[in-house]
Amino acid sequence: MQYPPPGVITAAETFLRDDGEANTTNLFLEDSEMKKLAIILAVMGLVWAGTGIASASYHFGDDFETAWTGDYASGWANIEYAHGAASIPKMTQYTTVTANGHTITPLSGLYFMGLQVTAAGDPATNWWGGVKPEFVSASALDRQYSPWVSVSFYDYGVGLPAPQLSAVPNSSDPDDWTDIQMGQRWDRTDNYWYAESMNFPSQWVKTTVARSVGWHELKFAQDTAGYITYSIDGTPVGTTTTAYLDLAYPWLQIQFDYDDFGAEVYFDNFQGGSTIPEPATILVWGLLGLVAAGYGVWRRRRAA
Repeated sequence: MQYPPPGVITAAETFLRDDGEANTTNLFLEDSEMKKLAIILAVMGLVWAGTGIASASYHFGDDFETAWTGDYASGWANIEYAHGAASIPKMTQYTTVTANGHTITPLSGLYFMGLQVTAAGDPATNWWGGVKPEFVSASALDRQYSPWVSVSFYDYGVGLPAPQLSAVPNSSDPDDWTDIQMGQRWDRTDNYWYAESMNFPSQWVKTTVARSVGWHELKFAQDTAGYITYSIDGTPVGTTTTAYLDLAYPWLQIQFDYDDFGAEVYFDNFQGGSTIPEPATILVWGLLGLVAAGYGVWRRRRAA
């Protein structure tokens, strides 16, 4: 099942898409009313500060349990390539697959997803392809919300094809081209690797986690300072050298041997999320700000 469904706005992110402006028509209250309002909101502020800021979890994901027709699961699409035509990938739903002598079954549930590239694009893309989830809110993956993204993949003991979790976070440099990725490396069979690309070339780093046959989890987690931690099977293995503005545009990637179309990798349980202040919290602090401004105006009018 995929969540949230395409086009559905969750309660946790509603305020991110609200363009309404605060109503300031009642700033000029009578003296007694202003005093009462100031006292009430001051008490509310103290209570709120004492209990902490309320928050809600924004969560998205796809366990690939829902059947689809065509080359892409519902809510997924081909990832674009900025410098030419992208290769054409295909997503397939499976209950079981035999690859390199290993029988692959779902990590959980009844199904998992296979990803392969079926056609070439620009010659520069003939060694990779990818799919992106269109049901993810990029605004909810801002670094201030401590976003994270994860997926499980099956390592069946070959160098190629190589499954990877990727993302294209934004930085303070408006001219940068950034890509982070993690998983199997196409030309290595020893350990898992991760990379950070800032305007090329990719800076690959070998982790201390040795490859092994079976399901493994890849995860990106960003702190409020902007640094992204790479984790494999719950163990942190590295951190980006750059502080990014968000963890936007996650996607799933396959690297293969140039024209080896039909090579396939396997994923399950794609998910992610963040922690966003609830609209009620924002409203209370907004009211406190308004009453502070209104009280200042009231004091100045009284002094005039």
